[in-house]
Amino acid sequence: MRWLWKDWPQPVKPGKGSPPFQELFIPGEGWKIAAQGFRSAEGPAVNAIGEVFFNDGSNKLQKLGLDGKVSQFVADTKRG
Repeated sequence: MRWLWKDWPQPVKPGKGSPPFQELFIPGEGWKIAAQGFRSAEGPAVNAIGEVFFNDGSNKLQKLGLDGKVSQFVADTKRG
């Protein structure tokens, strides 16, 4: 996937993002890491109150709560 960014092998650096994304940020704020240590973060989705759900790449559905903590939401998503 290194062909996706021009400065390979330098790590991907966050930028301002597109104008629609800029409208979502608090002025002066930018991207922040929400959680680490997962194989992937596939199929992110959010509910009406702002909790974020994602598949961690190991058949588990994780929930990023409003408190910033990640918890397992579904133990086996039966994918694959």
